[in-house]
Amino acid sequence: VSNITVEFDLSRDIELAAQDVRDRIARARALLPQDIEEPIIAKQDANAQEVMWIALFSDRYDTLQLTDLGEREFKDRLQTIPGVGGVNFGGEKRQAIRIRLDAAKLAAHEATPADVRRVLAADSVELPSGKLENLDREMSVRAFGKLSRPEQFEELILTYRNGAPVRLRDVALIEYGVEDERTIARYNRRPAFG
Repeated sequence: VSNITVEFDLSRDIELAAQDVRDRIARARALLPQDIEEPIIAKQDANAQEVMWIALFSDRYDTLQLTDLGEREFKDRLQTIPGVGGVNFGGEKRQAIRIRLDAAKLAAHEATPADVRRVLAADSVELPSGKLENLDREMSVRAFGKLSRPEQFEELILTYRNGAPVRLRDVALIEYGVEDERTIARYNRRPAFG
């Protein structure tokens, strides 16, 4: 994930400038890998930029625990300070269930990633953005229904072969993990949240 900031002269019409940026990104899009997330273009007021960054780091707590601590203990308190327009976090980690599909096991059980997606969607599981095309694929999911532990996901029935159920555990490794491992924050080279 990258973030590119483009600044314009104050005399420039911001709507026309934003359209120029969109047009140039659309032209460059063909040069980028097909499986990346779509670029997001957002206009931002320079007066609304962050004025202060606060980093939380610890030898005792991991980033999952720091995220929870920051949201519970600091966010509301900071937002109530006069003059604070908003509180945004970087480097946050949220617990999720990681599902690692095994291509060989999927093929052996005549199951597909589409079977996995269908079963997860039926059980009120929030699926990751993007496509589940590659067979050796890992994804994070957040459960909003009755499923919350890896053991519960393991029991999901994908399909039946020769009268026997093919469960998710038969074709994948399911474990606790974090929602998005692609984003990190560091302070003095240490994992942090802020």
